[in-house]
Amino acid sequence: MRKKTCKEVINEKLKERIKQFEEVLKLAEESENGSFVVDDCEYEDLIDWINQTALAYSDDLTYRGKKLELSWGGPADGFIFLEDGNIIYYYQDWFDGAEEWLSGHEYEVMKEIFERALNI
Repeated sequence: MRKKTCKEVINEKLKERIKQFEEVLKLAEESENGSFVVDDCEYEDLIDWINQTALAYSDDLTYRGKKLELSWGGPADGFIFLEDGNIIYYYQDWFDGAEEWLSGHEYEVMKEIFERALNI
């Protein structure tokens, strides 16, 4: 059986990540004091959850933006927030990679994440 390429799986992986961020946004919004629980772990707020979940948040020199790295190795994935407001989702596996420029609902979810927790 042939292994699927990153281009063939990127949309599925993006939907999984967006669902994860939507759920956390909802929990953070419903909380009276900002704290919430995910998988039996308590977080002070959205920023705390990102700090505990993401591997890194750093400058991306290729795109001149900010990179939110969520996993590393094979596979690796994350989001790149560009200076012009665009957002890219990337998915990489050994010797393969794909990226998707966000639009619509996915863009709005990650734009809210950036504005609420990362644009500091």
